[in-house]
Amino acid sequence: MRLVAGNWKMNKSPEEARAFGQDLSRAGLPEGVRALLFPTALALEHLVATVPSTVGVGVQNAHPEVCGAFTGEISAAMAKEAGASWGLAGHSERRELFGECDALAAERVSGLLRAGLNVMFCVGERMEDRERGLTDRVLRRQLGALKEEDLAHQRLSVAYEPVWAIGSGKAAGPKEATEAVLMIQEFARRPLTVLYGGSVNPTNVERYFQSGELGGVLVGGASLNPQTFRELLVAVAL
Repeated sequence: MRLVAGNWKMNKSPEEARAFGQDLSRAGLPEGVRALLFPTALALEHLVATVPSTVGVGVQNAHPEVCGAFTGEISAAMAKEAGASWGLAGHSERRELFGECDALAAERVSGLLRAGLNVMFCVGERMEDRERGLTDRVLRRQLGALKEEDLAHQRLSVAYEPVWAIGSGKAAGPKEATEAVLMIQEFARRPLTVLYGGSVNPTNVERYFQSGELGGVLVGGASLNPQTFRELLVAVAL
């Protein structure tokens, strides 16, 4: 079943998240598609309390350790207790804006898996990497940082998000997305669920599934409005 995941980034207060969940519950969800949302940590419990029970809710960031002197961080175990069933790791904004290296992104994946959460691991290249023909090399480097057992874990999914397409309005084409999906699958050496993310909306989403290789989409801005998010679910539903 296809998956539509929404990353809210630093948007929506706890009360706004509660209202979103209520709106989504009243509208109802289409069958034949899975829904997943990544709210801010403060809004997580409020969203869990109001969205339909079939909607997964995840934490955007979690420290690999269970507890400790890590000011400003939360652990995967804390997120799970608050109702999270998923965790995001390796997002390009964490890498680009906060200087997170491949090794730290991989450690976050390990921590999330140890806590019993499903993981969405993000990979993607910059425009200069693509122009120099380095897309495969970048993706293999990012995936290669994962522990072998984590890459093989059934609770791990991968989101291909080319950095140049995120929030730019310049989405990668279906051919580019499919090529990346196949490379990631080949690297993992197993039938891994791979999503595409980058300027996806209800108008262009269906074309990414025409090849039959994509497992879902990870969206940003298109997930902030409950009506638009539901339109995405309807467009993707089988």
